[in-house]
Amino acid sequence: MSEWYQAGLDVDLKSQRIARYIRGFRKERLSLAHTAGYEHPAQFTAQDIELSTGVTN
Repeated sequence: MSEWYQAGLDVDLKSQRIARYIRGFRKERLSLAHTAGYEHPAQFTAQDIELSTGVTN
């Protein structure tokens, strides 16, 4: 890795940010599961998911 990249890497800060992201992501997944009537996100099936590409014709 280049010295320029290493100089910009603050491990303590990055670890706190990823921890916050993971907690928020988990909370959102649980909220979606509960909204869909499930107790846990693992209960979702492929039939529950609709993919949107954002492209409309």
